[in-house]
Amino acid sequence: MKKHAVWLAMAFSLAPFGASAQVPLLWCNGCSQQQEGRAAAQELDKENTDPTAPARDMIYVGNNGAIHKYAVFVGSRIGESSCGDDGMPRWTAVPMAVEPRVQAAFNDLMAFYNTAPVGWTKTFTVKIMAPARAMPTDEGMASPRARAEERKHR
Repeated sequence: MKKHAVWLAMAFSLAPFGASAQVPLLWCNGCSQQQEGRAAAQELDKENTDPTAPARDMIYVGNNGAIHKYAVFVGSRIGESSCGDDGMPRWTAVPMAVEPRVQAAFNDLMAFYNTAPVGWTKTFTVKIMAPARAMPTDEGMASPRARAEERKHR
């Protein structure tokens, strides 16, 4: 199970708790629902600075191009009865419906990632032209091949 924690500051689209909240989005490629829930619980437990207090939050998990939302509860880390056999506090992750605005933002995020060159980093080249050579808007939008074809037909 491969997962990476990503904090999205897309407050306007992913903030269910307020306009300035940062919402955790985990990546879990090829995970089952159980594995997604456990990854969400581990992330929440990692962020909980008070080991005596339980923690609860909403966490999104991206998995193979889909997004899932979980209401996560992690119990206290103090006391024998609070931990499972693996030493992690007992946890619950309940699947929730993903809001349409969050789904749309995630789809845009995936479209950006999959646009060539594939990845989170893109490079754009801007060409500054001399003022003597004005470029009509339609010429600027056409590909070099399309402009060459258009010149042939003039």
